[in-house]
Amino acid sequence: MKYTMFQPPPLLRIGKNRSVTMSQRQAASLLACAFFCLFPCRSNDEQNDDSANFQNPNFNSLYENGPPQKIEKLKCILHYFRRITDEMPNGVISFGRFSLPDNFIPNWSTSMKGLCDIHLTTGKKIEDVECALQVDFANKYIGGGVLGAGCVQEEIRFTICPEMLVSLL
Repeated sequence: MKYTMFQPPPLLRIGKNRSVTMSQRQAASLLACAFFCLFPCRSNDEQNDDSANFQNPNFNSLYENGPPQKIEKLKCILHYFRRITDEMPNGVISFGRFSLPDNFIPNWSTSMKGLCDIHLTTGKKIEDVECALQVDFANKYIGGGVLGAGCVQEEIRFTICPEMLVSLL
């Protein structure tokens, strides 16, 4: 990893607008570190300002005894590693966190403004659309319970697209 990452990626903190961009090789390197549980542990008892409100990014919870969903998640992650060892992708990935101060959040229940036009595509999955933007907003914590027993849409998205797991850092 020392030849892939020269400094740790910045934390994307709650209430701050910030983004980070990295190569898919860098993301793969970070995921390998998480797979082998090389990141410092983040426990609720010992959180400091740098790790408050962040989940433990290591995959150790997937290795613990539990429901069969954990095994299926590991299969997806191992498949990802097999694919990138056959041919490392050359793209870039960006992660961003964007927020509004409370006084800028519209009161949607009383708003009379119309919504902008949208384009709805049916018959395709998110992963089948090239250059698709993937947004996670369903849980208080990014990724929800992806590294545990969680198995709803958010966790499934992260499992079938393991590069999204880098956002747990």
